[in-house]
Amino acid sequence: MKLARRILIALYDAQHTEHNTAQSITLRKQYDALCDNYTKYTQTQLEELAPLAMQLTQTTNRKYMPSTSKEILQLFAKIKCNAMTIYDEISLEQIGVGIYPLAATMNHDCKPNTILAFSNQQVTIRSNQNLSPNAEVDHFIPANSI
Repeated sequence: MKLARRILIALYDAQHTEHNTAQSITLRKQYDALCDNYTKYTQTQLEELAPLAMQLTQTTNRKYMPSTSKEILQLFAKIKCNAMTIYDEISLEQIGVGIYPLAATMNHDCKPNTILAFSNQQVTIRSNQNLSPNAEVDHFIPANSI
């Protein structure tokens, strides 16, 4: 829920700045480019997202909310499709969830050739083996819950 709210506030702030800065335009483009697989959702899957959408609507200032329920459901679909669990580098305990657009484009593999290292609000993609120039870069994507 926190991640959804943070995304809505960031999109609102980017849209309502005095000047459309390159950063605010980039933010919107990155959000729009995130995969959501919304059109592949079944009615049952959409109904599973409905309570989250309702809770977000009830707990978030109206000015930040999208104008349609479809946009709210698409937000959760984007989170479900792109969110990454953030682990503490030392203890490897889960400390949060975030969306990192570039890393979200990587493919999943149960035996990945990279690991993701999180520090502050940035992710570093590190190879855990020697990669040939044409090697596909992939990482392990654990199941996330939103």
